This record gives sequence, C-alpha cells and structure tokens, in this order.
Amino acid sequence: MTSQAVHKLRDCLVSKIHQLNWVEENAQTRDERAVEARRQRLREITAALDLLDHGRYGICEDCGEEIKPGRLKAVPWATRCVACQTEQEVRTSPFVPEEASRVFHDHRSV
Repeated sequence: MTSQAVHKLRDCLVSKIHQLNWVEENAQTRDERAVEARRQRLREITAALDLLDHGRYGICEDCGEEIKPGRLKAVPWATRCVACQTEQEVRTSPFVPEEASRVFHDHRSV
C-alpha cells in the first residue's frame, strides 16, 4: 500500500471516528443498543488504525490471507476476509442451528 493510500485510509477512518463521536454527543435518545453499536464500531475503527500503524492492515486475522481491496473499500475496519467473516457469523449466530453451522467448511482447505 502506497504512503498516499495509507494517508487517505487513515483520514477516512479518523473521519468516521469523528462522525461516531458527534452522533454519540448529539443523540436525542439513549437507546443502549444503539450506544453499544456505536462504541463497538469505534473499537473496530481504532483497531484498524492500530493494524495500519503496525503494517498488518488488510490481513485476515483468522486465515492470514489478504483481505480483498473491494471488501476493505466497503468496510475499511474489516479484520476478516469475507469467507472467515461469514464463518464467524454462522458460528456465533443464535439463528443458525448448531447442525447447520457445522456444515460450513473451512475455505482454506478447499
């Protein structure tokens, strides 16, 4: 990633932090679920900035493969590739029966 791309990405992530902080400060309601969702997103963005600072941005935390640029463009704070994120969501979803979650196979061994 070029230094210009890193700078642009950092600006995007910092801007998102400022937006979330503004929403937090100016929210008309104190819906605890919405507050926790914003705080979680802030943690994710802060973690992405840390990965960027340490040269590990864009590497899937589960499989170690490069996260595709399109995913990072859509979700700059993503820490998993699409396959690993899908697997994580299937594994932890309260709406997916346990038997169905076992059907999801490891994309690295295919």
